[in-house]
Amino acid sequence: MQLSPRGAQYLLLAIMALIALGVGLSLAIYLALGAALLVVVICAAGQGVSPQKIGNMIGRGLYRSRHMLIILSLISILIGLWKQNGSLATLIYFGFHFIRPKIFLPAVFVLTSLVSLLLGTAVGTVSTIGIVLMGLAESMGIPAAMVAGAVVGGAYVGDRSAPTSGPLHLMAAVTDTEASQLLPYILSTLAPTYLLALVFYYILGPYAQPLSLGPETIAHFQGLLTTAFTIKPLLLLPPTLLLLLSVLRVQIIPNLFLTLGATCIFSIMEGLSPMDILKTAIYGYFPTADLPFSGVLTGGGFLSFTTILLVISTAMSLTGLLEDTGVFHQAMEGVLGRIRTVPQLILATSIFSIATAAVACTQVVSVVAPGAVFQPTYRRLGVDNLVLARTIADTGVTVSGIIPWSIAALSPALILGVAVPDFMPYAAYCWLSPLVTNLFALLGWVKKTEAEGHRVGADLKG
Repeated sequence: MQLSPRGAQYLLLAIMALIALGVGLSLAIYLALGAALLVVVICAAGQGVSPQKIGNMIGRGLYRSRHMLIILSLISILIGLWKQNGSLATLIYFGFHFIRPKIFLPAVFVLTSLVSLLLGTAVGTVSTIGIVLMGLAESMGIPAAMVAGAVVGGAYVGDRSAPTSGPLHLMAAVTDTEASQLLPYILSTLAPTYLLALVFYYILGPYAQPLSLGPETIAHFQGLLTTAFTIKPLLLLPPTLLLLLSVLRVQIIPNLFLTLGATCIFSIMEGLSPMDILKTAIYGYFPTADLPFSGVLTGGGFLSFTTILLVISTAMSLTGLLEDTGVFHQAMEGVLGRIRTVPQLILATSIFSIATAAVACTQVVSVVAPGAVFQPTYRRLGVDNLVLARTIADTGVTVSGIIPWSIAALSPALILGVAVPDFMPYAAYCWLSPLVTNLFALLGWVKKTEAEGHRVGADLKG
């Protein structure tokens, strides 16, 4: 499909307008994405692309989503079973001993970021430590949106920076850099952003207004848990297994299957029948006990994730079509030649990476598209590709976590039970990250290529 730069830009704007309209009208996200997909299909057909080619493009996008669909399906089942067999209740029970309400929000951010650096996946982090922290927060009366924001912000620290992070290795691949070189370089913007986020949560802490957690209050909450669930340290083994296998670098899908098998065994040991386990795996768990924090101990199950699975399928279909038709490259043809300075280059990369994440609703495109489109301009201005990769990490990859219709934001929102617009203002790391990387550009803290260094030296001698 051959569009003019202006035509490609209009098409991307139309897609974003359709998605924004759907969100504004409170329509299901997959319906808005479906409408956008239809617009691109009509446009491609009008440009002479055959129905067979359009179908192949969509099929390739769907095929690329298979791993995420499997991962989220397994996580949805695990969450339901952990709620049913008491694993989550046990985690919350023992978690009460380590909570200090005055620094709860900074502690949430730090704990989540440490787990994310260990696991290398935001979804895995949110579905383990994230749901435990949400349970503790709900029991203390801390606003769920604030805690969810701290969890999501912490989760995306590792999603861009962990050695096991998928986006990290994808960034290295598309920018022709080595992951071993990229990892220490992207830490340069991580450190100040992390400290600023910590300050934000420390200032926000008093406004969270947690309940006073004296020994009597803790004992009361723990007593409520023991009346509704079986509390046993042994039930901590399935979540611990998930974490341990991640540390041992076991791939996430085999890890989830092994953890699911262990969870089913422990559920049977607790007296649950195979039929009970199957029902919870499909429909989720709904306790009969009326607990003051029962919300976080309710739900899960495959059916609770059907909406996000539809979003992923539709978004990846749209992504496949946009990538294969070259719309992103065509949209930037008239822009790249006007970039003359490094701050302009970093700002343009940031906007494009975030915009592609918003249009395609997925982190993958926010990495692949700018990685391919901007490399010639980075070479022209003598800026190292490590800067390109770091900029993508600080913008599209991280900001995806707070784009209301993005898969990267909707997945944590569904797991934590908090809408994206509600936790977005409190996910400080996600919106501070692009500001810091652009500040680095304004201050000239970017790595130049060797060729540029030699050229500058020659100019000075002349």
